[in-house]
Amino acid sequence: PRLPRGRDAGDRRGHRPLNTGGRFSAKARRASAASSVARTTPWSCASNCIWTGAVLVAGLAADNYLPLYVQITRGHSESLAAFSLVFLTVGWTVGAITFSRLAPRWSEAHVAVLGSRVLIPGLAVALVGVASGAHLAVVFVGFGLAGVGVGLVSTSGLTLLQGLSEPTEMGRITSAHQFIRTLCITYAVAIGGALLLFVVQHRVGDVEAVRQVLAGDLEAARAQLGPATAEAVQDGLALVIAFALVMAGVVAVVTLRLRARFGDRNPT
Repeated sequence: PRLPRGRDAGDRRGHRPLNTGGRFSAKARRASAASSVARTTPWSCASNCIWTGAVLVAGLAADNYLPLYVQITRGHSESLAAFSLVFLTVGWTVGAITFSRLAPRWSEAHVAVLGSRVLIPGLAVALVGVASGAHLAVVFVGFGLAGVGVGLVSTSGLTLLQGLSEPTEMGRITSAHQFIRTLCITYAVAIGGALLLFVVQHRVGDVEAVRQVLAGDLEAARAQLGPATAEAVQDGLALVIAFALVMAGVVAVVTLRLRARFGDRNPT
């Protein structure tokens, strides 16, 4: 006898009837059970918070203090220092757009792994450029690549979390994700500033001039700025980028585990 219309449509979508015997149906039932468990366990939410927080800290801990480095260590104008913030932002936008293009063919977990593989080389290029005093273009390219990685990982994380949540919980899930993003951006700025000022304090013994530059009063601080302060800011920013690389490693580990768990699933 012919199958009911709904069952027939379900078979065309790739679902097997429950009464088909054999090895394939058992495998399909196990996969369906695993998918149900994945939806109800807190692992997806916890891991998503970890990778979202780590990628934002990795991307923004150093970027916020790049203008300070451009002004004090490289001696450029305030205009170029402000322009230096564009590169990570543009990269972030490119990463989000790239995810939208890859979404029909790639799962969110695969895109997140790709983002971590772009983030780490980008930060490595930025670290080499800052530590060696290479041309500023090298530093900007590094931060641009890091921004692409941040865009890929953060956007895919939000989409995966929404795909795993029930429609009635979508607003709460999205709000919680945005709260985590805002909180981690704040932590990134605080941790980056603490590391940089720690190096300046240790090397120079006084951070007042750097604080004045951060407050936008470069003219008042110019008399106190010298080669020692410029080198301390350079070393401090290099330390912040090294810390960001460690956080990027955390992102890589978590996204690899998520790909193993959800790699064949595209809930969007």
